[in-house]
Amino acid sequence: MKKILPLVFILSLSCSKDPSVILPDSPPPLPATLEEQLRGSWKADYLSYAFDVAFDPGIGVEIPFTSRGVIEDPVGSMEFFPSAFFMDYVLTASINFNVPVVNFPVPIPISLLGSGDYEVRGKVLRVGTGNRLREFEVLSHGPFHLTLATKQPSTVPLLGAIEIDLIINYVFDDEI
Repeated sequence: MKKILPLVFILSLSCSKDPSVILPDSPPPLPATLEEQLRGSWKADYLSYAFDVAFDPGIGVEIPFTSRGVIEDPVGSMEFFPSAFFMDYVLTASINFNVPVVNFPVPIPISLLGSGDYEVRGKVLRVGTGNRLREFEVLSHGPFHLTLATKQPSTVPLLGAIEIDLIINYVFDDEI
């Protein structure tokens, strides 16, 4: 009975019509859809990369292999202006890739930079137009996180042209 009395008292206060009793307002609902969540500033949290290459270590035979890794806290952000359907994005990072067999490190710079009108088609976020178009596949989203996948072409010494698969996780950052 002792445990029920405080609960009854709180319930009676919450049902009171006395204007001196002020109850806090409930918080506004969190954005639910992807379109509602694309607002404000987002900071890159991590970058995951993978690419396939074939390398000839000098024996006349190309050896295929896959390189994968994660970069914590890359320099990057996205800024959404939903009323105008406009966004800016920037991401810079460097992969230190060790060429197999010769164990020779090759830096691979990654640089994404763009801005423009955006649209959401299903799980695809499209930014810009024409040859400035970039598509991001939305892998996961919530009120405070956004995980995107995209491809980045690159030319690497000793390896030539490669295409890097990127997964970028962003966290909502209202302090940028």
